[in-house]
Amino acid sequence: MTTTITESLKNLNISNYKFSPIVSESEPYICPGCFSKVQDITHEGGYTWKLGCNCNVNQAAKKSQERYEVIKHERYYRKSLPFIPPKFQNVSFDDYVPTNETNSKVKRICERYASNYDPYNPQSLFLYGDTGLGKSMLSACIMNELKTQYKIMYVDVNQLLNNISMSWNSNSELSKANYQERMTTYIRTADLVIFDDVGASARHSTMMAVLLTFIQSRLGKHSIFTTNLTHQELTADKDWKRIFSRMMENGTALELKGEDHRTKGKFTAVAHPTVKEVSKQPGYDLNNPPF
Repeated sequence: MTTTITESLKNLNISNYKFSPIVSESEPYICPGCFSKVQDITHEGGYTWKLGCNCNVNQAAKKSQERYEVIKHERYYRKSLPFIPPKFQNVSFDDYVPTNETNSKVKRICERYASNYDPYNPQSLFLYGDTGLGKSMLSACIMNELKTQYKIMYVDVNQLLNNISMSWNSNSELSKANYQERMTTYIRTADLVIFDDVGASARHSTMMAVLLTFIQSRLGKHSIFTTNLTHQELTADKDWKRIFSRMMENGTALELKGEDHRTKGKFTAVAHPTVKEVSKQPGYDLNNPPF
């Protein structure tokens, strides 16, 4: 005795399957999902599907593209990891506690920059002030807000220029890896680049020229710059003037003020101490030193 497909499906209790008999076909119409010309096909048992519909194909393609974008974004972030202090790799705005109203305002602007980030409306931030006020931390907060959605690069300028200098040695591993060319491409093509600690070591004219090349590649794009240098120092000579001018294109200057959080409270202030007074007032409890 021969068993038909339909009978087999019924025996398996799969009556509303695509192979069961067709009982109706709708008039052709345009699918609102994929905009293809489709028909609703209804089978015995109530199973319905769209003939000619490409929604599943489009959805699969969309997911594939999303996976590709995530991988691409991760590639830029991984390239930044050697420059990012471990304590900043997962830092958030909640972790930054401003000590005065000026720094509170800077924090709010940085939060707004991250939440309103628009790749088609390039804006730059220029964070400056003394050491230990949170410039690098706030920049890292912005990075962590955006790194899964966009191509973000974070570079320590001092370390970057030092690596490039070493790559000029043809026998170095950095030279063999085409370090300067690769970093130039990453910086030029990123959605946002954070240049941390501008001016820490770029004093030699050759290094200044390299830094200028990187910054010029970011014209018309999102960038964030942090520095301990003052406006006077950044405009002290024609090389720095040129670099400063590029950094400030579409830029907002934000000054942080206050006391270095790294040293705050770690030294005992004594007015005109004598040797005897100093010996009686150590900077910490000798019975419980901080190390």
